[in-house]
Amino acid sequence: MTTTIPTLTVTNPIDIHWSHVGCTVLSSSKYGLEYDRIKVLHEIGLNAPLAQDESFYAPPANRAIDVRALFPDGNIVSFVGQRYSDLQDELQKYSQAVADGNVEELNRLHHLFLSTTMLSPVLFKAGTKYLHSNMN
Repeated sequence: MTTTIPTLTVTNPIDIHWSHVGCTVLSSSKYGLEYDRIKVLHEIGLNAPLAQDESFYAPPANRAIDVRALFPDGNIVSFVGQRYSDLQDELQKYSQAVADGNVEELNRLHHLFLSTTMLSPVLFKAGTKYLHSNMN
C-alpha cells in the first residue's frame, strides 16, 4: 500500500515568495526512549501582505504529536501552512465525491481531514507578510 501526503486543490492559492523549514533532531532514542523528538521551525514569506485576517493550520507549540499516525513517512511539511478557508473548500467537495461515488477523491479528502486533527488553527492578521510556526 502506498501512502501519500494529502494535498489541497485550492481555488485561490496564496502567493508564496519563499518557504523555509528548519529541523533539529533531539536524539531521545539513544537515552532509552523509543522515539526521537524533532523541533521544527516553518516560515513562509508572502509576495504581498494578507488582505484579510486568515487562519492557517500549524502544529501546536509545546504539544508533542506523533506524525507517524497519519504520515507514516514523517513528512508533515507539505501540509503545514494550509489556510482554514481552503480546507472549507475541500469539505464542500466531499459531498460531491459521495454523490459521484468517487472513491479516490473520498480517500484523498479523508486523509486530508484526518491530518487536521493534529494541527491547530493560528490566526494571522491582515497586513502580515511573514508566517511563522514553531513545533516542539
